[in-house]
Amino acid sequence: MPAGPLIPPYKPTRNGKYYYPEVKVMRRSRTGMVVTGLGVAATAVGRMVGGSVGAGITGFGVANIVLGMLDGLRPSVR
Repeated sequence: MPAGPLIPPYKPTRNGKYYYPEVKVMRRSRTGMVVTGLGVAATAVGRMVGGSVGAGITGFGVANIVLGMLDGLRPSVR
């Protein structure tokens, strides 16, 4: 049996005209980009501080970069 059309079927309106149902596209969240940006800033500060405290701040920044990138890949669901 052949597959159906890729375009959804027409739907009638109250006045009898037909239209294609709208497909809602959600905007991407900026949270992942903000977390990544803060991670970059924290990594830069950690590199400037140096020593064991700087290494801790750098590790925190790198973790935020990774988590922000993973958050950007996550699909947004309403």
